[in-house]
Amino acid sequence: MDELGIKIICTLGPSSFDRQVLTRMDELGVSVFRLNLSHTHLEELEGLIQTIKGMTSVPLCIDTEGAQIRTGRLAAGVVELRHGDSVTLVREDIQGNETTFTLRPPEVFDTLRSGTMLSVDFNAALLLVVECGPESVRAQVLSGGKVGSNKGVTADQNITLPPITA
Repeated sequence: MDELGIKIICTLGPSSFDRQVLTRMDELGVSVFRLNLSHTHLEELEGLIQTIKGMTSVPLCIDTEGAQIRTGRLAAGVVELRHGDSVTLVREDIQGNETTFTLRPPEVFDTLRSGTMLSVDFNAALLLVVECGPESVRAQVLSGGKVGSNKGVTADQNITLPPITA
């Protein structure tokens, strides 16, 4: 494919960190492997790079996480938020559940206001912020659904976030 000038970028994830999978993608002509840091813990990165380099010679591209609001870790991986329930969103990095979970980066709490609508996990749930504090906010579940760990959150207000994350 290279003679046509076509480049193939393939994003790696936990299910593809396997020698057989990487070898087959290499054989199929992948030009660059992309590692998305939105789903990789920083403390795991060096070991993961070494593991991948030990399985393939395809170049590796590190895609850094940009300024984005995300849910934190959830005890069961997924929680069910129910219409009418109240949830507490916290600055502290905790293992969350259906009543309390982390929003990150922590700076989101510096600008979040009452009356803000939060769409969580690709519209799986819609929350209305009803009370704000420096360490947490309380929100009402307007539309329930299943929400996962490390999922995107959008707000209907302008939220100031650092342009470069840790």
